[in-house]
Amino acid sequence: MGIGGKPSQLLNIPLVQKDDITTIKRFSGGGTVVVDTSSLWTTFIGRKEHFGDVVNPYPREIMQWSVDYVFGNVFERCKLDAIQRKRRLFQQDYNKEKEEEEGKKE
Repeated sequence: MGIGGKPSQLLNIPLVQKDDITTIKRFSGGGTVVVDTSSLWTTFIGRKEHFGDVVNPYPREIMQWSVDYVFGNVFERCKLDAIQRKRRLFQQDYNKEKEEEEGKKE
């Protein structure tokens, strides 16, 4: 849940307790979060001493650390995939235009 979320308004507490579902408030706050099949979500839960000298336990610093050291390769791969997808779409559009031009010449 977001930091300002009220469990009594957001959760069916008896059912959450019955099903033994763990809920936490995330530091980022905000409202409802929509997750789809292309979403990547990660949460680091711990005390300051758990992070040691690696990163200060503050939202902006943790986000930058996770981009640089944890998910850097994943993000780079996503960028490469997006570039290749754009190239394929461009090539398909180019081929289609070329075919249309050739069809007009005949």
